[in-house]
Amino acid sequence: MTLIDAYDRPVDYLRLSINRDCNYACVYCDKEGNPAPGGEHVLAPGEAAAIVRAFNEIGGIKKVKITGGEPLLHPDVVGVVHAISGITTIREVSMTTNGFHLARLAGPLKAAGLARVNVSLCSIQKGRYERITGVDGLGMVLGGIDAAVATGLVPVKINYVIMRGINDGELDAMLDFCGKRGLRLQLIELHEVPDANEEDKAFFERHHLDVETAMRGIETPVDRVEFRDLQHRKLVFFENGASIEVVKPSVEFCASCTKIRVTHEGKIKPCLMKAGTSFDLLSKIREGRPAEEIRAVVLDAVRARAPYMTGEEAGCR
Repeated sequence: MTLIDAYDRPVDYLRLSINRDCNYACVYCDKEGNPAPGGEHVLAPGEAAAIVRAFNEIGGIKKVKITGGEPLLHPDVVGVVHAISGITTIREVSMTTNGFHLARLAGPLKAAGLARVNVSLCSIQKGRYERITGVDGLGMVLGGIDAAVATGLVPVKINYVIMRGINDGELDAMLDFCGKRGLRLQLIELHEVPDANEEDKAFFERHHLDVETAMRGIETPVDRVEFRDLQHRKLVFFENGASIEVVKPSVEFCASCTKIRVTHEGKIKPCLMKAGTSFDLLSKIREGRPAEEIRAVVLDAVRARAPYMTGEEAGCR
């Protein structure tokens, strides 16, 4: 059985936040991962696996992307990966990380069942990297990327949030960096944080840059252009062996979205981009509630999914 929402979109990809702590203070971040009062906020390995199984008791989840906060700060991140990858219906477990601790954990994570990683890398210039992230960590991250490639956590994707006046002049250098290492550059358009305060809104207005505009300034010769899967993500391949995957919300992207998100508190968020309603799954699991109650929470969350962007050309209104 496949989970289907009210817009005929299958749900087969779970983004699971396993902790809230983060050791970075990136200028573009929504700060959801920052430490909060009251101690640690983590999902235990058994709880993470139970959440995945709750979806798969109904059907459909094939891929799990582990996120945070910064997931490598989780005290048993290897155990979490092992617990989820051991579920027979899961085809792939991947992770998004800032990469600071990746060099020492790449091997154990691969052995536990992690398939690949996305590494956030906003600059390859040391000073700029520190100004954006608040951390003098570029050397650690570059070492982590090399370890991920050597360990086989591939394809390694580099998440690059493009910001006008901050890092928009580095695209050719990033393509050279990625081409030499066999990495894919995910060019991510800065988005306005839901329920943003005035400071966040001002940052967005100053530094937002359309990704297509940014790409017109690239001098590296293009080999070919393709479009990926149902979400019509643009893939640009360059003659130096590098490639860019464009990540930008669009009507087509939202109309074909198959992802659903669970927070570190075990609450289901029907849309990755929207603030608002959440559905508390973990409390039901911890309380040992009957299977039909847990099933109802999952189904209610799936029914609540609606495209972030809509349009007649996507068949959504």
